[in-house]
Amino acid sequence: NIPRSAVIFLRSNKNTKDEMRIVLCTEEGEIGLPVKVVKIADYSLDDIFEKRLFMLLPFYIFNYEKRFAEFEGDKAKINELKETFKSIVNRLREYAPVKPRKDDDISSEAIDELIDAYAIRAIMEYIKKVTVNLAKGYPNVRKGVISVMGGKIFASETRQIKEAAELRGIDIGRQTGQNLLVKAIQMLKANKSDEEILAADIDERTLELAKACR
Repeated sequence: NIPRSAVIFLRSNKNTKDEMRIVLCTEEGEIGLPVKVVKIADYSLDDIFEKRLFMLLPFYIFNYEKRFAEFEGDKAKINELKETFKSIVNRLREYAPVKPRKDDDISSEAIDELIDAYAIRAIMEYIKKVTVNLAKGYPNVRKGVISVMGGKIFASETRQIKEAAELRGIDIGRQTGQNLLVKAIQMLKANKSDEEILAADIDERTLELAKACR
């Protein structure tokens, strides 16, 4: 099966088509396939959040590109732009709020929530990077958007994200160890030799533990 594809247009106009075609060249000949065109201008913030198209958020600033000159010298319009991007930050945080974690909370749900917080912070960083490059000649526009994205990751948030990554590593490592132990016990019950078990990527410590558990 050929994966579904799309072409994203960061800039578009009335002449931009809604569909394109790609041509695959095979030994039997050429095959033309339709490809959907996604235009940033067609998606409101409500659309993006309702459909969870978060990968479009860093490029939402393109919708304002033609008005940068107008915004640059107008403090009121800069504030409106800031409010728009502040709403993006607030809505993102609704999906994975970073809140204090109890020391004994190492559930998969707690870890996943913090991993999501890391992904959201990454989206915010990409919004900043795109804005810096797109609004190079408009310092007030650039500063306005960046100011609501957060200049630095707060220490508590960084710590929780770091802990989440470490906990996920522990969780995966623990599950892998349990799987190897079960495998070793099953092989012992099947009268496999130590050499055969070790050859199955099971370490000596796990083998000894399996013998004690059997």
